Amino acid sequence: MDPKLFDAAAEGNIEPFKELRAPHVELQQIVTKILKDTILHINIKSQKVSTEFVTQILEMCHSLLLQVNAEGDAPLHVAARCGHSTIVQLLIQRAKTEEEEIDLESGLKPEWEMLKMTNYENNTALHEAARQGSDDVVEILTEEGDPDFHYSANNLGETPLYLAAARGYNRIVIQILESCTTAAHEGPNGKTALHEVAIMLYPDTVKKILEKKKSLTKVTDQHGWTPLHYAAYYRRHWHHTEVVELLLECDRSTAYIGDKDRRMTPLHMAAGQGNLEAINSIISNCPDCYELEVDRAAHREPLCLVYESGDRKAVNNQNVSVSYITKYGYSELEKEIQELSKDVGKGNQYPNGVIRIREGTKIEDSPKQDESAEEEKETRASHLVVATLIATVTFAAAFTFPGGYNSEKGQNQGTAI
Repeated sequence: MDPKLFDAAAEGNIEPFKELRAPHVELQQIVTKILKDTILHINIKSQKVSTEFVTQILEMCHSLLLQVNAEGDAPLHVAARCGHSTIVQLLIQRAKTEEEEIDLESGLKPEWEMLKMTNYENNTALHEAARQGSDDVVEILTEEGDPDFHYSANNLGETPLYLAAARGYNRIVIQILESCTTAAHEGPNGKTALHEVAIMLYPDTVKKILEKKKSLTKVTDQHGWTPLHYAAYYRRHWHHTEVVELLLECDRSTAYIGDKDRRMTPLHMAAGQGNLEAINSIISNCPDCYELEVDRAAHREPLCLVYESGDRKAVNNQNVSVSYITKYGYSELEKEIQELSKDVGKGNQYPNGVIRIREGTKIEDSPKQDESAEEEKETRASHLVVATLIATVTFAAAFTFPGGYNSEKGQNQGTAI
């Protein structure tokens, strides 16, 4: 492209292009060398984007409306990506007047066809606007587009609904749900839009998705995590409990779903991270979910202690009592807990570790200098026991409320009923 024409397009100067109008000059042939941007692409990308320039150029050469560059971007893709709502509206209105001039095979509304165009990454204009968080553009695209269009996933497995949810653009999520009756919800690695808003802990958005797509509560990602797993695992702000409650009210059965790696349920997730509010919510809604066991990543080993009603003589299946651990420690168990505080799961699905050890907490024994140090050791050991029991993370756990122990002789003697 001639540098003078490039500068004119970027500046929104129409005059040089009027002078070019001749039988041997076609405006659609004037493109950049690498990206094959037309003069319309150039102006929309520039800082001096001009509705007047775009209008006049389309009057001179209407085929530029749908001409794509080397990346498959039509001018609408570029306008949506840049957040130019006035240009987006202008392009759509222009498409409505092009019905007789542009050959559209489907026979549908021309503006709908333009809105459905995908670039070489399989992004529609709505994908681009949702990714950038352009509320005004999304509103125009969804209200002007086909309400029954699916808006499938792009090459990265992202739908517009998922893109908005993953970035916390709540208004866009709600706008898409209200305007697009069949909008797809999928994201990469098996996640859905509900997984993402559960991670972000936005109750209003969670509620809206549940109204439209209730079945998403049971959908698991590649790790076997449901949205409830994520809500129980993360605790970013005070909305945390509300999101957990909403998911449980919609479908309590999700409290019993274990993940793929360790068969951890949402209760295990909440306990391992110390999310007491989530623990209370889950148990109050599903009081029997504490009975579920978890698997070790490589094998099962009954290391857990049974600790109930202050019975410090209770022992685990290796005949180690609570009082022994409190007094002398349990190096093997302590090592387990330390390892579980790291992300040792398959596929890094535990970014905060399986068990969260709060900053400043030490599990290793330290020299006992005085009575306060001894008390600290006992408190730390007690916390270790409770963490092991409540989290029941790598152990074949026997979890119980008051009810007694098994008195029959055999390998299960002494365990909770």
